[in-house]
Amino acid sequence: MRLQPIVLELETDYSMPPKEIILEPSTIETIDTAIYNLINDRFDLHTSTNSGFKKVPVLWISPERAFNSKDKEIRDSVGKL
Repeated sequence: MRLQPIVLELETDYSMPPKEIILEPSTIETIDTAIYNLINDRFDLHTSTNSGFKKVPVLWISPERAFNSKDKEIRDSVGKL
């Protein structure tokens, strides 16, 4: 069952129409995506390296990934996930 987003109408200045804000339901996927986007896009971290100024890559790793990486059933014939 897919939940519909909640829409809030906020009052702004008297000369402006109400502004709609869409709130998505909180799931593991939406929370993970929000945290990833915050770190990757909003913080926009960069560092100086030997080859110049580069963006820091964001790797999202969870304990489940570490646990699942040991599972032989989800690996291919070469051993890759």
